[in-house]
Amino acid sequence: WSDKWDPMEYGRDYDFNKPFFEQFRELFFEVPRYNLCNVNPVNSEYSNITVDCKDCYLSNSTLVSENIINSNQVDNSKDCVDCFSLTKGELAYWCITSHKVYNSIFLIDCRECVDCSFLYDCRNCQNCFMSSNLRNKSYVFRNRQYDREEYFKKMQDIKRGNWRSLQSYIREFQILVRDSIHKYAQISYSQNAKGDYLSNCKDIWLGFFGYNSENIRYGFRFVPTKDSMDICFVGGERLYETASPSLHGAFQKFCQEAFDSHHVEYCQLLKNSSNLFGCIGLRHKQYCILNKQYTKE
Repeated sequence: WSDKWDPMEYGRDYDFNKPFFEQFRELFFEVPRYNLCNVNPVNSEYSNITVDCKDCYLSNSTLVSENIINSNQVDNSKDCVDCFSLTKGELAYWCITSHKVYNSIFLIDCRECVDCSFLYDCRNCQNCFMSSNLRNKSYVFRNRQYDREEYFKKMQDIKRGNWRSLQSYIREFQILVRDSIHKYAQISYSQNAKGDYLSNCKDIWLGFFGYNSENIRYGFRFVPTKDSMDICFVGGERLYETASPSLHGAFQKFCQEAFDSHHVEYCQLLKNSSNLFGCIGLRHKQYCILNKQYTKE
């Protein structure tokens, strides 16, 4: 990421007597590259594929989050540990494929839950324990409804901080998940969407782990994205065969880690660049081929 070296020093003329991929391969092995892919990190040296994160440790594919530990695919969250595919979570532990959860532990496929433990496929719940398939419920203990006083009286006997007791709850939870009703796919607020774990999406064909996106074909882990195909770890529009942990990429083909860049093809490790072909490691550049500068014409 340092500005102490110039990627343009590795530029070379395009040789029309040699295949492009031979020339690109030579450039590929000469241009230095960073060890971790972090954009605007603060005290997050041991995480990878992150954007605008602070105080994150051993967490991958994390966006705009703070104090995240040992997690993967966590977005817009704070103070979470051991989570996977979590959005807008806070004070969460071991929350999996969940959205808008607060002060909760051991949740799977849950949305908008507060002060809950060991829930599977629950929506808009508060103060619930070891239950599944709940909708708009409070004070449910092992899938039985109680009033507030009865619920907290039962919770006094739950020793969540005891390791041995916790292991027994985990085993009970595994059986609960196995015996619960399972949707064919976790798709919510979406139209004409085929895949799994999609939210607020439209016209998706075989997309997985995406939200706020439209017109995607064959995608994995896409955040607000539009009109794209064969993509993973992306955000932006008009992306094809691209893996780029960026939130504002556009018109990219066959690119990897082209941050906030547009109209680029066969490029890697870019930042805020445009109109490039076969370039690696360029920052704030335009009209380059194989890391060599040209005029717009």
